[in-house]
Amino acid sequence: MEKVGETFTCISCRVMFDNPEDQRVHYKSELHRFNLKRKVLDLPPVTLQTFNSKLEALKVEEKTQKDPTVYECRICDKQFSSEGPYNQHLISKKHKLNVEAGVPEKIRVRKPKEEKVPEKVPETLEEAEKMVEEKIKNTPKLPLEHCLFCRHVSATLDENVDHMAKQHSFFIPDIDFLVDLPGLLRYMSDKIAVGNICLYCSGKGRALHSLEAVQRHMIDLSHCKMNYDTEENSDEYIEFYDFTNSYKDRSNPDDELKDNLVITEGEMILPDGTVIGHRDYAVYYKQHYQVANVRQSSIAKIINQYKTLGWHEVTRSTQEIDQKIRHRQNVMALKVGMKKNNQRHHRLQLLIN
Repeated sequence: MEKVGETFTCISCRVMFDNPEDQRVHYKSELHRFNLKRKVLDLPPVTLQTFNSKLEALKVEEKTQKDPTVYECRICDKQFSSEGPYNQHLISKKHKLNVEAGVPEKIRVRKPKEEKVPEKVPETLEEAEKMVEEKIKNTPKLPLEHCLFCRHVSATLDENVDHMAKQHSFFIPDIDFLVDLPGLLRYMSDKIAVGNICLYCSGKGRALHSLEAVQRHMIDLSHCKMNYDTEENSDEYIEFYDFTNSYKDRSNPDDELKDNLVITEGEMILPDGTVIGHRDYAVYYKQHYQVANVRQSSIAKIINQYKTLGWHEVTRSTQEIDQKIRHRQNVMALKVGMKKNNQRHHRLQLLIN
């Protein structure tokens, strides 16, 4: 950027201006940005005419990509997206046989491809709630006799449960305490059909946008089951169960639990034997004591059993015991020497004076 007298220039584009206003407008133009990028790559700048021609060529190329040319062979009733495969088809044996046989041309009116309209993303909580209400209102609900995982429709609700158990291995957990089977099935049916949510994933996986997609997902990944593994997940279905029968003999389960608790100084022992200690004694709870070696006591028991059967140990002399110990030491030294011998080739060590 230089100023020569009353003339203003742009070194990157190699153009001149009569006033600074035109120069400032040029600095904001796409031509100047394009030439700056070419300058970084050590390429010469282009003129405005060349730049406009490049833009027009780029627009034509984008238009051809949006509306691609379709090559069609009406005799064989085939379509090709490019010219190369179309020319290869024309010289193929099958196409020539169809031409020789006089196969009539097939003219079909093909529907244009519909552009996918992107889904509207709610910006506020009110818009999200409104979209959910509209979806619940417009989405048809499945009958209770309809299978949750396929298109099968049973005659009764019990037959539907039996079908899901035999065909999809779907079992309702804690069924002895279930008090509202229709309500549970209605909730899971709306979760799949209206919410498009997998029963096991509960919305934690990828988003699914149709009932068929959810059913296919659950069958492919063996998710035809309720997420009932943890207490947090089981709380989702707690309103359909009644567990009061499990402690009907107790007057008050909390009082019984308190009676069975054993509280000492710094510790609390639960009815199942679990010990809960105070954090001040954490350093002691982290200690791990070695388990006593029970091998010697087991050997002693076996020897006593042998002695009752009439076995007597043969006494050995000191010389025999020492010989056996030396033999073991030699074997161990040989093993260690072979393991530690990492020299690949023997090299004779010569001392030259």
